Amino acid sequence: MSKKLITLKPLTPFFFGGENTFGEENVNYFAKSNYLPQQTTLLGLVRYELLAQNKLLGTDPISEKWADLIGSKSFESSNTEFTSSFGIIKNISPVFIIENDIAYIPQAIDWAYSKENDKIINPIQIEFQQISNNLLYNGNSNTNIPYLKVNGKPFDPKMGLKELWVSSDGKINRQWEWVNHFKKNQGFKNGFFIEKPKIGIHRSIQRKKEEKGDFYKQIFYQFYRPDTSFAFFVDLEIPNDKQLNSRITTMGGERSVFEMTVSDPPIDKMSFNDLFQNAFIVSHPSRKHAIVLLSDAYCNQDILLDCEFSITQAIPFRNITSLQIKDIDYVGLSRDNNKNKLYKTKELIYLLRRGSVLFPKPNKNILNKIESEIAFKNIGYNYCQEIN
Repeated sequence: MSKKLITLKPLTPFFFGGENTFGEENVNYFAKSNYLPQQTTLLGLVRYELLAQNKLLGTDPISEKWADLIGSKSFESSNTEFTSSFGIIKNISPVFIIENDIAYIPQAIDWAYSKENDKIINPIQIEFQQISNNLLYNGNSNTNIPYLKVNGKPFDPKMGLKELWVSSDGKINRQWEWVNHFKKNQGFKNGFFIEKPKIGIHRSIQRKKEEKGDFYKQIFYQFYRPDTSFAFFVDLEIPNDKQLNSRITTMGGERSVFEMTVSDPPIDKMSFNDLFQNAFIVSHPSRKHAIVLLSDAYCNQDILLDCEFSITQAIPFRNITSLQIKDIDYVGLSRDNNKNKLYKTKELIYLLRRGSVLFPKPNKNILNKIESEIAFKNIGYNYCQEIN
């Protein structure tokens, strides 16, 4: 098994699509990029690079045995089962950010935020009190009621929750977007992303010159510091006659350009779990027993029923798929309607958002349930960590 660290340094502003895009018929007139690429986007990048770098694009997938190299299917659902095998690609990790050699992942989404003072307070503390035969809970005995506190005081519903990033050692908290006039709050720093808006007119290539197009606004992102990159780990079983090397590549809905670097990870940080094993332990030293999601996660709905309390959000998930045929348009640039293209899956599902904090009921092992979704775990979803 060959373990690689892949970094993607943006050379242009980037756009990662989701549900909020223009649509096939340009029915939407405002679209905003996601901050991070989906895990399926990273998987598609590695599969594409394996084909391109080994000169297989444009060849016959059957005779050249593409399936041995990248698997026979994209990540998709068939008879309620999701694709879990991708040839020599054994698994990829959740995406994270590296800036100036410091690695960051999204922080747990339980940090109280004072809108009035524009200040981060502290993580919310949860205490449970047991009640018996309460009519509000259908007379169930031994029901635990959560009490939320911040700095020892009751959590004020007027407060909000602030989304942050945390360094791999748990000592640095960062906000998401870069703010020019940033008010320093003790315990966290300025962010990574800055908006790069693009305004224009939609005009179909089939339209006549005298026909008017449709106004649109599109929000791209770029990193504030040029030494910032996306990164992820990948485990491969590369045959001696195949390669995956560093080079300039494109990724995302607008084919944004990235400098892709493929390297061996440091010996003491050979995996995502090695790198981020202390991030939440250090940043939340007083947390009660909980499960924190280190990535977005696909879960059965009974996961939340097995929790006494949770701080979480649901996010929509739909991915791009393709067929393995000789003349497939893998880059997605062709305007020929008769040519086989990449397409979005019709099935829309929802994931629990990275950073969610779940407090399991006694004797409920939700960590194993989350990690048992092997197809999602193999491509960087369903990573979680138990905090005591």
